[in-house]
Amino acid sequence: MATMKKTTLIPSCIQRITRRQGEGDETYCTYVEEADDEANKVSQSMRLDIMNEKGFALVAAIIASLILLAVGILVINMSTGDLRSSAITVGDKKALAAAESGIHRLVQDFSPDSTTWTAANNYTTNCTASSPTYIWRSIASGTDANTQFAVCAPTLSSQPPVNLPGYALGEWAMMRYDGRVAGKNTSYSTSTTVDIGIGYGPVSIGTSSR
Repeated sequence: MATMKKTTLIPSCIQRITRRQGEGDETYCTYVEEADDEANKVSQSMRLDIMNEKGFALVAAIIASLILLAVGILVINMSTGDLRSSAITVGDKKALAAAESGIHRLVQDFSPDSTTWTAANNYTTNCTASSPTYIWRSIASGTDANTQFAVCAPTLSSQPPVNLPGYALGEWAMMRYDGRVAGKNTSYSTSTTVDIGIGYGPVSIGTSSR
């Protein structure tokens, strides 16, 4: 007759502890109950969702920072460009104002005698050169010493004289002269030149006059 062997299944121990007691040893195990697989899956899914949300928030913050940085750079560039344009405009106006003062000075001091158009009388005599050596003059009663003008020596125009009403043709006329005035402002490093025409008369161009 076969003998039946009884088999007892003992759960695996998480931690096995042996303790001596009296004349024998006592052995016992501590167990940790495993969580349900579905609960583990839900917990892991929640952790992944939280990590994804944190990652998305970080990316969104970086993108927002880059956008703000780009807008700031654009605003700074626009402001700098406006300031530069304003400075150039102010400098050009100052140079033009100096040239206008030079025109008034040329008209006021003009003489048809070409012997007076010399450097000794503050006329620049090489205005047609590629690099004229202007004789700069300050504006009378001007408040900005950096705004100056230079008057070029006039030249007789190649255009014919202008007949004057009330005078006999070919006897009296207005002579034409060409002039040039330069203006500059050293504070803004701006300069300009203005070509003008001057009429002087009546001048006798014939043998008899009315």
